[in-house]
Amino acid sequence: MEYRLQPRAKTRAPACDEEQIQSIQLVQQRGMLIAAKQDRSIQWVSDNSFNFCGLSPDHLLGHPLTEFVTEQQVKSLYAVAKKDKAFTVPVTFRTADIRFRYNCLVYLSGDCLVLEMEELGLDSESVAHQKHSELAKLLKFDKSQSTTELLQTLAEGVSRLTDFEKVMIYRFNPDWHGEVVAETNTTKLPDYLGLHFPATDIPAPARELFRANWVRQISDVDEKPSRLVSIAGAKPLELWISGLRSAATVHIEYLQNMDVGASLTLSLISRGELWGLIACHQTSAKVTPLWTRSMCEVLAKAASFQITKSVAREVELAQLQTVQIFDSLQSSLIKATDAASYVHDEKNNLCALTSASACVLVLNNKFYGADNLDAKFKNELLEKLSSSVASHIVCENLQSLVPLAVDFPDYCGMLASRLEMDKNSWLLWFRPEYERVITWGGNPEKTITEDLGKNHPRASFQSFLQAVKLHCEPWNNIQITLGRNLAFLFTQKLLGNAISLDEANHSTSSYLITLLADISAPINQAISTLTLLLQGDAGTEERELLQRVIDFHERLRTTINEYVASS
Repeated sequence: MEYRLQPRAKTRAPACDEEQIQSIQLVQQRGMLIAAKQDRSIQWVSDNSFNFCGLSPDHLLGHPLTEFVTEQQVKSLYAVAKKDKAFTVPVTFRTADIRFRYNCLVYLSGDCLVLEMEELGLDSESVAHQKHSELAKLLKFDKSQSTTELLQTLAEGVSRLTDFEKVMIYRFNPDWHGEVVAETNTTKLPDYLGLHFPATDIPAPARELFRANWVRQISDVDEKPSRLVSIAGAKPLELWISGLRSAATVHIEYLQNMDVGASLTLSLISRGELWGLIACHQTSAKVTPLWTRSMCEVLAKAASFQITKSVAREVELAQLQTVQIFDSLQSSLIKATDAASYVHDEKNNLCALTSASACVLVLNNKFYGADNLDAKFKNELLEKLSSSVASHIVCENLQSLVPLAVDFPDYCGMLASRLEMDKNSWLLWFRPEYERVITWGGNPEKTITEDLGKNHPRASFQSFLQAVKLHCEPWNNIQITLGRNLAFLFTQKLLGNAISLDEANHSTSSYLITLLADISAPINQAISTLTLLLQGDAGTEERELLQRVIDFHERLRTTINEYVASS
């Protein structure tokens, strides 16, 4: 477990952090939502239903879903929804006079089967071929590129795949504030490359939804959303994985302040955590069909895998630059007979390993290598360390953890790794104060204002320079990893075990294998589901449509398999 204590914007937005976004009972106008219980009775309908099927909610609520979708298909949808989080299939919706064909996102919410129906939006064969070719090209990542180059190539490729005017890649920092690290822009909108944005711009509930969903679309920022209406007593729907759910009002206003008319967001996830976002912006309304979003999901997963590999590779390359120091430390550690003498004799190498100014060993509450610290400071620091549930602490502002640190400017930041023999033994590195300037997209202390009980985001995103004091230079992932590895070896030595890093290396490779499998699983499941529906009682036109969609997924699977084989 790791605890990171990093600089934060002073202004917080607790109302945004606590908002239940997934419970918003509004959907976007590009689709119709219907939810039915297992007895087939329709419980919820979006109030724009007349625009899609010619029937108002009053003519749908309480009626069996099988009046409009065949029993065979409903049964199949239920069976698959119980096994999978969400999936996309074409659905024929019948009324007394007309049959409507929709692209449908299907999932379970509580005891309801939810159908989110959108226009088919199937591209012409030439356009579909072009998009598949673009996806295949994007998946052939240039392994010689740096992470920075990879991200810029990805931003440009996503722009071509989705036809969005502006694409940014936004990377989260440990305190959840973010930075635009790649961008392509064909609009008159300002460039945001290099700008930082406070954590309150994407609050915790929104981050959790992005972590749970690979792709999220807002097709018309200025539209009035459609309300969900229900029969009496129906339980509210949980829309965690909804594709149509409307955004929070404060986020809509945020996009309007940016002069954005539509957005498409792809999540980048590394080691199970939200690493960043690919944010696509359009100055006017824009609907991205479900099939294109399916390709975006494949790309987001593959890009997450590639970014994880690229960052790991750069860590390894940077580690090679200090391998002589690490090897020397490891060699002397094997021969060492006394921990305190080891820390004293290897002081210079220990500091060079993490670019620290001091390295301190805490062994059974006793400090070694901390001659410049007074007893009161040591006691307060030890109290904080002993009460921590974390095994690793990354801190750039030690004063916020130990107030007495203000009197010791050479001990402004701390990297700490617990030695696992007991809770009172640690290996600590310290850094002095490092003054620097951060360029924010707008004033980070004026993120949210409240008016008549409503939250409003800031309207300005002009560059805002902020001087950062009483903080050390940020610890990077390489230094954190090296410190953690040495602490692990230190623990093995003190416990009398053989020194080995195989366990740490194994966890990384296992994660990458799991992520590769996750890329192709939804496509394989989609093909199985569509094939099952094709074997049902579908008519000739429905069968032709199903077959066309199966062909689409088959091509997509071929593209994925080629990518996996090359990885």
